[in-house]
Amino acid sequence: MLPGAWERRFSDLERDVKKYFKILIFLSLLCSVFIYRYSFLTKADQMESVAFYRGLREDINDPGQLCQLPSYHPFERDVLHHFRTPRPISCRSTIPVLTFIDEHGFLRYNRSAFEESGYLIDGLKCYYQEITRMESSDEKISYGEEMPMTGEDKPRTDFVFVYCRKYLWLPNVYSMYHAFAQKKDTARTFRDEAEVGVAVVGFDSVSRLNFMRQLPQSYHYITNNMNGVVLKGFNKVGENTFPNLIAMLTGNMPRAEWSRPTFDDWPFLWNALNADGVATFYGEDCPSIMTFTWQGEGFLSDPTTHYFRPFWLAAESSSLAAWSSPMCLGPVPKHKIYLNYLKSFLTSYRNHPVFMFSLENEPSHDYLNTVGVIDTDLRNFLSSSFNGNLLNRTVLFVLSDHGHRFDDFRNTRQGKVEDRMPMVSVVLPEWYSRKNPQILTALRTNSRRLTSSFDLYSTFVDIFQRNTIGDRSAFRTGRYRFNKSVRGMSLFEPVPLNRTCDEAGIPDMYCTCAVSSNGLGKNEQIAEASLEILSNYINNEVLDWRSRTWNETVRNYIVSRGSRAIPLDSDLIQIDTCAKLTLELEESEMIVKPDGRRLVHVTFKSQPNDGLYEGRVLWPAGTAATEGKIHEAVIRINRYGTQADCLKRILMNLMPLIRSVCYCT
Repeated sequence: MLPGAWERRFSDLERDVKKYFKILIFLSLLCSVFIYRYSFLTKADQMESVAFYRGLREDINDPGQLCQLPSYHPFERDVLHHFRTPRPISCRSTIPVLTFIDEHGFLRYNRSAFEESGYLIDGLKCYYQEITRMESSDEKISYGEEMPMTGEDKPRTDFVFVYCRKYLWLPNVYSMYHAFAQKKDTARTFRDEAEVGVAVVGFDSVSRLNFMRQLPQSYHYITNNMNGVVLKGFNKVGENTFPNLIAMLTGNMPRAEWSRPTFDDWPFLWNALNADGVATFYGEDCPSIMTFTWQGEGFLSDPTTHYFRPFWLAAESSSLAAWSSPMCLGPVPKHKIYLNYLKSFLTSYRNHPVFMFSLENEPSHDYLNTVGVIDTDLRNFLSSSFNGNLLNRTVLFVLSDHGHRFDDFRNTRQGKVEDRMPMVSVVLPEWYSRKNPQILTALRTNSRRLTSSFDLYSTFVDIFQRNTIGDRSAFRTGRYRFNKSVRGMSLFEPVPLNRTCDEAGIPDMYCTCAVSSNGLGKNEQIAEASLEILSNYINNEVLDWRSRTWNETVRNYIVSRGSRAIPLDSDLIQIDTCAKLTLELEESEMIVKPDGRRLVHVTFKSQPNDGLYEGRVLWPAGTAATEGKIHEAVIRINRYGTQADCLKRILMNLMPLIRSVCYCT
């Protein structure tokens, strides 16, 4: 090649390099601006949340109270790095919501959405199917016959599936699931002007302080606009959702004599209310982890007048859900569908006494910082329900079952406290407060005293019994009477200053009352002996189906249909597929009780399942180390995902701990 040609080629190459280098610099600057801007916006959002509580100084303890409760700021400096503002939900969809159910329960065309989409109503053929649950199953649903949509249709069921096509032989251009509480004739109206109902708007795994951090608009609206009372001394009574909901809905902890695997015969509060003609509601939004199918086989029949599970079974198993963005169903965030269904229930029964109990799972269950995505919509739901007089005859509870249990934040001292102290607030109708000023006074007094999940049940009962002074027949006779709570006290009466965790039904391991403890070194004999007891219990009792623990569990627990018990050598309860665990002590501390007994709290890791656990061992006073016994429960405090998926469901119903210690081999 000629020298001139080499020079020209080198010159061209040099020019190209400079051009690409300039492009690279431009793109880098663009990315930097975007990252800076996004980071700034996120930090600005966080600062806005912090600003809600600037200057906050809470003394959550009533002077003279025996139980001294821990007091933390929502944004303590040493744990601030655990908190962040979540990204807004973005529902990517090629087509808007073309159909909806109006406030009277009619299925309509959304004319403005049709204009936006470019379709004509007459240019599409739309059909709908009513969705019902199949008889005697909490896992199966049925789609009704296809019915042409007119735009003035009144579905007979709460849940419908709608789809539209341009031509019958072409695929759907639009599909959507709708939920609306169609009023049932079984519901009675209010008996008098003083009668009120109960509405529980619940969120899984949200502590009071995390509610303040993540949902500041909603918290501010509850406490300022609605004059709500927040229970700052509220304590959970069980590890996860199940025992805490059972305490709220039955007034007791689960009992062996209450039959399984289904829950139809359990003494839920709504049984008596159904019999009295009260409109009842139960709903969660994640069918895979719904409380009563996670711990059993749900309900053979609808437990309440309106039951949300069939909707989510249909929607979550659909192709629409498969192609939707996270936390979305097509173009709509799922929490909006959830809140709209609650609002439709309140709308349909605005002239009827209600008992609505809902627990939304998806936004808050898995992660500490995701529930904030619903704040604006929750605030709007509260304000529209409040200003629309949908809560004028209803006592509202906005609450959670417990705090977050698995995030790294749980391993901090504040995180441990927040796990045990969920958000609970109570909002009285304004006229009800004026008529019963002593109730509002009691609530405000109790906001700084030790309360528990059992108290919610007693309060629900108190509300409905106050309604029926002249007509208590449904609640006082026969099968449909309120179950008595041994531990609960109505929040409408002052809780005693000297109340203890034991009196409130709160086990030691969840009690947040201040106690003095001594840290133990890893090599101290009582710490090592406690870990050995825990290791023996997990490996030789829980993970060995031939053990005494399994023998007693199977014999004492009602796990049969009819009278046929499960034989002890049945392959249903053989668990040889779980690996034995090796335990390593992380930290421990000891509490010396007034009678001299020593309670050793142990945090330990395990392999090969990479588990992190807490357990307690109680040692008698002045005895040898061989006499220690496990106290209450062993709990896992990090995620375990699908590690135990090789187990049959019945095993996890018989002994819930096995779900968190089994590592399938």
